[in-house]
Amino acid sequence: MVFPVVQSLSVGRLQWTCSVASDEKEAITAVQTIRNALMVCGLFATACAYIGARALPDLLLNDAYSINLDKLAMLDPISGRSHGHVGLIHPSVKGGIALGIIFCTFVLFGQAARYYIHLGYIVKIVSSKHNQKNWQLQDEALSLMQRAGFIFSLAMRSFFAFGLVVLYYLGPTSLFVSTITMTSILYWTDHLPVTSYEDVLQQIDRQIAIKGEVNLQDSTRPEDTMDAGSQTMLSQTA
Repeated sequence: MVFPVVQSLSVGRLQWTCSVASDEKEAITAVQTIRNALMVCGLFATACAYIGARALPDLLLNDAYSINLDKLAMLDPISGRSHGHVGLIHPSVKGGIALGIIFCTFVLFGQAARYYIHLGYIVKIVSSKHNQKNWQLQDEALSLMQRAGFIFSLAMRSFFAFGLVVLYYLGPTSLFVSTITMTSILYWTDHLPVTSYEDVLQQIDRQIAIKGEVNLQDSTRPEDTMDAGSQTMLSQTA
């Protein structure tokens, strides 16, 4: 039995938001968790900005890199010109698509960070003692958390798609293989087997039993050696 990570964590985030918003003592925990999310979004946004503004343009505008990529693309069995095929998409168009995807990824990570920042302000108001007007913002906090989580997941998928488009420079064969590989990896990471507490206890019991058998075998080996040695001495004496 497996459970989908994305759907389960989406519900878990909403439950967590309700929990921290209803208890003023949980404000520090909420701020720390939101800060961690902001750090991740900021790290990915910085990486996207560097790739889109520096790394990818240098790769596209450098003649040496372009020549090497073109030589590798010629070896592709589907669209390689060395096999008499003609590429369907010009390399400059591929570069434009890659730049567009990385720019959209940067915007998505920035928007996710924006929602997390707003959530950090609102989540404290619901249970604060200074909320004398009983201003209920729990629904707004839930909406911000749900949208922030969705945008972050979308940004991660967009970041992965950028890598696939970059591999398309080498030809459709590399794109096809990498797409299948990436899809398999994402499916494997997004669907986890359910592990119950009883299963954990059974694994512990098995490990204890195995360790006990090993210790028992180790404790009996010196005695066997001693018995064999004494028997040898007795035979020599006789």
